[in-house]
Amino acid sequence: LCGLFVIDGDVDLPEHGALQNFENEVYWIADNQQKGISPNERIITMHMAARYSRTHYHDADEDTLKVLQEELQKYLKDGTIIKEAQLKKWRYSVPLTTYPRDYMKTTNYPLILAGDSFGGRGRVEGVYMPG
Repeated sequence: LCGLFVIDGDVDLPEHGALQNFENEVYWIADNQQKGISPNERIITMHMAARYSRTHYHDADEDTLKVLQEELQKYLKDGTIIKEAQLKKWRYSVPLTTYPRDYMKTTNYPLILAGDSFGGRGRVEGVYMPG
């Protein structure tokens, strides 16, 4: 589960514009403006942990957004307001099973398979590393 928030004001995040803590229900918070992704608006991306997402996938969007907004409030500077909030549900964003090598080459066809479920990572680096 991922929350996207358009805010008017500033956030108190580290200089690189992101926090990551896999121990928390909200494990990723990023300021897309600080990262150079959204130069004209301050958009905050927040990711819920996989376990939380599986357990709460069918909860009402408003309930999940409330949990995300409560966490976001900790990082908003005084006077900052949330202008817009969206919840994205990416059911298949994290592979449940990964292949231990960076890629798989087929023997009968000129085909090589690679992706985020390769290399044992379960992350986008599985796409990049074999390249």
